[in-house]
Amino acid sequence: HGCVNSEQKYYLICHNTDAEYLDQTAILGTTFVEKLQAIQTDKLLILLDCCHSGGITTMPEFKNTDIPFDAEQLLKKQPNRVVITASHATQVSFVSTPVSLFTFALIEGLAGKYFTATDREVNIFDLAMYVRERVYPLSKRQQQPQLNVLQD
Repeated sequence: HGCVNSEQKYYLICHNTDAEYLDQTAILGTTFVEKLQAIQTDKLLILLDCCHSGGITTMPEFKNTDIPFDAEQLLKKQPNRVVITASHATQVSFVSTPVSLFTFALIEGLAGKYFTATDREVNIFDLAMYVRERVYPLSKRQQQPQLNVLQD
């Protein structure tokens, strides 16, 4: 899960997190982002399938990007550092069987379920759009996956 405390700090909640001791038992969002930024790679895709996962993007290192979006403008700002979250900061991420709604839509998208006759490859922007458009109605309009760009 993810949560934002009363001081507006974002945390990733672990299996053994104690709500009384978030600083000691959860992962502080800024620490998580620092670790992501330290990864030396040309391309980075982070998928967060947890409740309130969009909360991590409330930190200044992120730029929220509305879907639909202008892919060319997005790539000019910070190429190849993308985060797709299962939900908005204020929303839960719904579970299902055998996987969550987000993971279900992600698997469909990676398999090319949205392809037209001429499509040959999955790209991040079409995948993000598909996942959002698939999860939103499946969750009865209560969960909206988000595409975000990690800024250096």
